[in-house]
Amino acid sequence: MMIVLATVALVAIAFVAAASFWAVARLPAHLRLRPVDSTELGQIIQFLGQTELLEEAKRIEPLLGSYAKNIATWDHAHLRSLRKTRNLLLVLMAADLLAAYFVSRWCFFTIIAVLAAAALFPLPGSAKNNNVTHVHTIVLNLIKWYQTDPAGCRHYCTTERPDLSVLYGLVVTMLKA
Repeated sequence: MMIVLATVALVAIAFVAAASFWAVARLPAHLRLRPVDSTELGQIIQFLGQTELLEEAKRIEPLLGSYAKNIATWDHAHLRSLRKTRNLLLVLMAADLLAAYFVSRWCFFTIIAVLAAAALFPLPGSAKNNNVTHVHTIVLNLIKWYQTDPAGCRHYCTTERPDLSVLYGLVVTMLKA
């Protein structure tokens, strides 16, 4: 009876940890794909609301010396937090797998199956929301930057960070509308 209870508990822990791990592990790739998907980015901007974005952007300042540094710092912080979360979940999954090894062979292989199966789940909405929050911050910086230095913003988004070119185009279109 104790083996069954231990197995159920370990499987539950493995399921939650693995689902979270795979969501966090795939978020950077999801974020890299978003800047080139103008339809989805347009939907995000529409969801956030143009009027609200313009109002929020008024409060943005180049706190780190420039808007480029603001954006780079936000990118770095976002990816760093994802890496730390992913690594913590990886340690939890390894500990869970180790505990399952000592419970029973059946438990161990069940945990392996759960860990692998969780990789097949689609990216949950909560994970996508994490990236939308990040894109929101970048959009606010781009709006304010474009309003204060359009040439510098254009150069950064098309030359230094071409991954932001679609987002830049949407911001410019929104501001000119």
